[in-house]
Parts: sequence; C-alpha cells; structure tokens
Amino acid sequence: MKKLLSIILSISLLLSMSTVSFATESLVGSGGSGYAGDDSLTLEEIKESYVIARNLPHRDRDAISLMRSYVTVTVNAVCDQEWIDVMSEEGLGGLDDAEFIIDEISERTENWVGVHLYGYAVRGTTLNESGAGGQKYVDEAWDEYGKGTRDLMIAFYGVRPQESGFGGWAYFGLPKSALFLQTYNRTWQVGIHETGHMYNVKVVGNIDSDCYEECVMNDDMYTNNRYDLICDDCLDLWIAHKNDYPQN
Repeated sequence: MKKLLSIILSISLLLSMSTVSFATESLVGSGGSGYAGDDSLTLEEIKESYVIARNLPHRDRDAISLMRSYVTVTVNAVCDQEWIDVMSEEGLGGLDDAEFIIDEISERTENWVGVHLYGYAVRGTTLNESGAGGQKYVDEAWDEYGKGTRDLMIAFYGVRPQESGFGGWAYFGLPKSALFLQTYNRTWQVGIHETGHMYNVKVVGNIDSDCYEECVMNDDMYTNNRYDLICDDCLDLWIAHKNDYPQN
C-alpha cells in the first residue's frame, strides 16, 4: 500500500511539473531587460548624459562598409511627448536622440550579423500607459503607431525604469519593442538586447553557459561591458534570423 501511494504521489508530482512547464512556455512571447545604476540619478543627470552624447562626433548614418553586404532594416522610432519634453524644450532633441541611439545599436548589429538599422524618429502623443509592466507599453505604442511603413518599431518612453519595472521590453520574433528613460549609454545598451529579442534571440535551456558570462542577451548586460559581447549560440541564432526583416 505504501509503495502504491508513493507511485501515485510521484505521478502527481510529474504531472504538476509538466503543467507548470507548459504554462510557463506558453506565456513566453516577450521579454524585458533589467536596469542598473540609474536609480540614484536625477532627471537632470540623465538629461546631461544626452547633452554630452549630442556633442560627441557621430558617424554619418549612411557610413557603412562598401566591402560588406548588409540587410538594411528601417525602424519606426516612436517618441512619446514625455520623452521629447525631457530631451528638449523645442521638442527636436528627442527625435535626434532616438535616431542616434538606433545608430549605436546598428554599429553592433552590422558587425555581428550584417544588419544595418536605419531609424526614422516620429513625434508621438503622450501615451497614456503607466505603472509597472513593460509589455503593455509596447502594446500601446504598437496599437497607436505600429511600424508604419518601416520594418520594426522601437518606442521611446519618457518613463523611468523604476516606473515601468524594466529598461526595455520586446516581443520575441516580432517587430515591436520599447525603451525607457535611462542615460544615453544605458538606453542603447538595452536597445541591443531588445533588438536581439525581435530577431527571436533569447536565452533558453540549450544556450551555452558562456551566455551567462559574456553576452548582451544575458539580462544583466551591464556587468563587465556585456553589452558589447555576444556568445556563440546567441550569435548563431541571430544569424539564422537575420533575414526575418524586412518582412514580405
């Protein structure tokens, strides 16, 4: 009798574990990146990081190597009014900043997988979403603006990660993501991670353990400058999906 009870309990445990695993897997359609180091910064300090970045030399947006072939992917950079207000009283700086950030992301995607990102910033209204939950911000910007005539959408929100709960958020394998208000460098670093997700790159059980030590797709991409590194498995995944955009 004891042996029978033990077998029944074991089967029940296995069934419950399978159910949990299935539920978890079925919910995985999007992913966010954490944030670090910006909690103690004032809004003025964050804005100053953009002022410094604007005054640095920026490469020509079309300056890609003629010795390589690239897939050019256009980005609808939706800047909500709160983002623009933070960046510039005139409302112009926020648009420029969004395009600069996409250019920074592009420098990595060009080198790694031969994808050239070209951002077109558009002025959005003040979007109404608030509170924690990165996915709902992506959904709101997508519902109101989407990718337009471009290939991807990256929404720029004037919302601090302390409010949204994330530095950025993206759907796996779909052309939509959002970035939240951090310093200039933190924003493009998170942007690389979220762009990877849009190309269906995500850390799963079969990813090499090196990913946890030296890869931008690790949720903690800030430590040890991981935002400039990519592990072999994630790189292989990204290369396999490099032609996902433009979509037919």
